[in-house]
Amino acid sequence: MDKSNKLDIAWNHLFAKYDILNEIDQNGVCKLKAEQIKEFREPRLMTKFDWSDARPKVFRENGLSVLPDSRGTYVIGKFKAYKKLEYEEVKPISVKMPEWIHSFDHFPVTSEAVALNIAQMTGMIDMIMGTNDGEPSAISTITGRLKSGELKYRIDLKDSKSPYSFSVHNSQVEIDAGFENLNNLLVIEAKNRIPQDFMIRQLYYPFRGYTNLNIDKKVLPVYLTHADNVYAFHVFEFTEPNNYSSIRRVKQVNFIADQSLAITLENVKQISK
Repeated sequence: MDKSNKLDIAWNHLFAKYDILNEIDQNGVCKLKAEQIKEFREPRLMTKFDWSDARPKVFRENGLSVLPDSRGTYVIGKFKAYKKLEYEEVKPISVKMPEWIHSFDHFPVTSEAVALNIAQMTGMIDMIMGTNDGEPSAISTITGRLKSGELKYRIDLKDSKSPYSFSVHNSQVEIDAGFENLNNLLVIEAKNRIPQDFMIRQLYYPFRGYTNLNIDKKVLPVYLTHADNVYAFHVFEFTEPNNYSSIRRVKQVNFIADQSLAITLENVKQISK
């Protein structure tokens, strides 16, 4: 039995046992504890869907998404939880590896972590962060799993004019990369593929965590995709810090390391697929 079948079967059992669809019709959302989910399968395998197509069939058919509101509670509802990833035909900026780096001579870049290392060493990160000549280069800072602390935010629902208000207590936050220079903080969610959309929470929770530091630096949320040697930085902003749904695309900047590009964006998408 493949993973998708196991996922669908487990969620079908949960929907039946707790009458989830009726609960959502009556109250707008349904809350489940990790212990309830774990009866059928490990919660971390049941609740992390990086793009909308990864959701179980019952979620897709009913326009549902799941979000955590603590380290042990999950909320299911018709949340507008995903953002379409729009691509532009942008000519990549060519950057150079340091001449003394030979680690990548015979090894392909197959992980997000390695792609991020290359983005830093070639100056991509500094260009995105607007590091000026003469200023210290951006430094890698916070990465990995963290606790969200106390977060309150609003999120739009698909069939309601009134947003849902979340109160999050110590939910898990995963930061693929965090950088800091003199003026800005950068949080990155990185993927070695080009998805059609992405879970906004992957940028929003780290953005709120950095914003809550209350320091006089702008927080830049970036979704980085790496496919066929093209590093595409999708820069976003949240126009209202307490509004999950206020995400807005600012720009897209593409880079290529140590190569000239003779392929189009459509070629890259086909290769990624």
